[in-house]
Amino acid sequence: MRYQNIYKSILFYVVGLALLYLSIFLSNILKYNGHFISALPIVLPLVFSAASIGVAVILIMEKDSPWFFRTGIMSLVIGITLFLFGILTFYLGVESLVWAGSVVIGILFIIAAMVRLIIQGGLSTYRKIRK
Repeated sequence: MRYQNIYKSILFYVVGLALLYLSIFLSNILKYNGHFISALPIVLPLVFSAASIGVAVILIMEKDSPWFFRTGIMSLVIGITLFLFGILTFYLGVESLVWAGSVVIGILFIIAAMVRLIIQGGLSTYRKIRK
């Protein structure tokens, strides 16, 4: 059962990365003209990739870990992935809608992870359970 979760986790993470690169591909084809509807095909793969990466992390975490710890680690992985993707897309010269959105959402996920792990006590609860 543990190996199945690892395989599923790898699959979900690869799907998440593929969706991130799909947003790069779509931003090169579809030009953003300032309307919200024209941004949806570019932004929706970013949203679904964050969800897919989150599912990948939740699948690989232990079930007996505290909820704030698991969701904190999930937010941290999503945030780091999106932040690094934003930097990569900036250097690739992709539209600012993709790289700026990835960087900002990545920073927000990292802040949310710090709140979950430190302020709401996810790390301290995890340490108490491990002892």
